[in-house]
Amino acid sequence: MPNKVEKLPDGNWILEGELGERFSGAAETVMPAVLKSQQDTKQAYQEQKRENQTLKEENDRLKAAQSTVATPAGPQPTADQVSLRNFLTTEFAADLGLTPEQLRAVPAMLTNHHEALADWRRQVADSTFQHQHPDFPNTDAASEALVARAQKDFEVDIDAVALANPSRAAALLGAAHLSCINDKVYVPLTMDQQNQALISEARARENRPPPMIPGRSPDAASTDYDPWSKDVKLEDLRAAAIRQELEGKQR
Repeated sequence: MPNKVEKLPDGNWILEGELGERFSGAAETVMPAVLKSQQDTKQAYQEQKRENQTLKEENDRLKAAQSTVATPAGPQPTADQVSLRNFLTTEFAADLGLTPEQLRAVPAMLTNHHEALADWRRQVADSTFQHQHPDFPNTDAASEALVARAQKDFEVDIDAVALANPSRAAALLGAAHLSCINDKVYVPLTMDQQNQALISEARARENRPPPMIPGRSPDAASTDYDPWSKDVKLEDLRAAAIRQELEGKQR
C-alpha cells in the first residue's frame, strides 16, 4: 500500500511508495505504475532471499571445512640455537646496516604494516558496500543494526570476513541491508536525500583549506600568517606566492 496519497487541484494524483518512490499523474497511469513497483520490489526481495540462502549455505560449507589444529609446544632452544640467535642479532644486523635494536624492531614494523593493511581492507569493504547501496542511511544506529543483522543471518564475524575477502563482506552487508529494509529496521534514503549527500560531500572537498607555503618564505616563518584562516583573502595568497617566487630567483 502507498505511504501517501494526495489528489492535486488539476485532478492528478501523487502517490508515495513504501520505499519513498514518488508517482504523479492521472489515476489511470499512476496506479499501474504503483502496482508494478510493488511487484518489482516483491520480486527483488524474493531473488535476494534466494541469494541470501545461497550465501548462507556457502558460508556453512566454508565453516565446516575449517579445522582447528592445536600448535604443539616447541622444544626449548639449545645452546647452539641461542648462539645462532645472538649471531643474527649482531653480525647479521651489521651486514644489513642495522643495529641489534633496529633488527629487533622489524617484527613490530611488520605488525604495524599488517594493521594498516587490515584497516585498508575494512575501508574497501565499506566503500564497496556504500557504492552498491547509496540508499543506506550512514548513521551509527543504522550501521550497528546492519552489522548485527549480517552476523545473525550468516553466522559470521563480518570484520573477519572483511579482512579475508572485502568483496564477500560487501555482498553480505548488501544482503543484510535489503533484509533490514524489508523488516523496516531503518528507512532507506530517498533519491533527493542521496543527491543532497553527494552535494554535501562535493562541497566538503571544495572547502578544503589551502596548503601551507613551503620554503623559507617570510610568510611561512611568520607567526601572524595563517593560510588556513578563513580571513585570508585571495589577493594576500597571490602576493605571498609572488614574494616566494621572487625569493627563489634571488637565491
